[in-house]
Amino acid sequence: MFIEGEIADDNMQEQLEYQNEVLQSAYDHKLEILGLVGVFTGTDCKSSGESPLVIHGDGLAKRMYALSAFEDYTFYGPDEPKANLFEYCDFILSRLLEESPLDSATVITVNDLPDKLIPTTISAPLAVVLLELLQNSLFHAFDNDFSTKYLIIRFSEELLKSTSRFSYTLTVSDNGVGLEPDALELAPPGSGFSVIQAIAAHLGGTVEIDTSSGTSVSVQLPEQDWRGF
Repeated sequence: MFIEGEIADDNMQEQLEYQNEVLQSAYDHKLEILGLVGVFTGTDCKSSGESPLVIHGDGLAKRMYALSAFEDYTFYGPDEPKANLFEYCDFILSRLLEESPLDSATVITVNDLPDKLIPTTISAPLAVVLLELLQNSLFHAFDNDFSTKYLIIRFSEELLKSTSRFSYTLTVSDNGVGLEPDALELAPPGSGFSVIQAIAAHLGGTVEIDTSSGTSVSVQLPEQDWRGF
C-alpha cells in the first residue's frame, strides 16, 4: 500500500507540473500576442495599460478581431503553443466573403495551407498578414467585369543550410487588376501593407510583390525563438 501511495503521489505531481507548464505556455503566448499588437499599433502593449483599439479605427479593430479568432485555432501544451493556420484561413475567408461586395459564387478560392499545427511564433503574425492580404484581394483587386476571380493561398517551409533553421513563406495570389509597382513604398501609416511590412521587419523577414499577372504577395519569416518574440 505504501508503494501504491507513492506512485499515486508521483502521478499527481506529474499532472500538476504538466498543468503548470501548459498555463505558463498560455501566459507566454498572451505576451507574444500583445507584442504583435504593439508592432502594428506602434505601442508597447506589454507594459502599457492604454487600449490600442482607437489608434487606427476599423483597420485595427479587424486586426484585433483576427487575433481573437486565431485563438480558437490555437492549441496549448507544455511546449510552444501551435495553431492550425489552414482552418483559421477558411474561417477568415468565409467572413470576408460575406462582407465583400463581390458575388461569392464568382470567386474561386484555393486554400493550399498545410492542415497541421504551426508554432504560434510564425502562425500568429501570419494570421494578421493573411487578413490584410485576403482583404486587399477581395475588396480591391476585382470589379464586376471579372467573370471568374481566383484567390490562391500557399505556404512553404525550407530548412536553411546556412543557419540550420527554418524559413516560412506565405503567398497570396489573385488574378485581379494588380498593384502599382511602388505600392509598398507609398503605403500610408496604418494601412494593410504598412502593417505587413512592420511585422516582417520586426521578425527579420521580407515582403515581395509580383504584379506580372494579377497580384502575388509573398511574406517570408525566419524561424523565431519561443519566448523571444
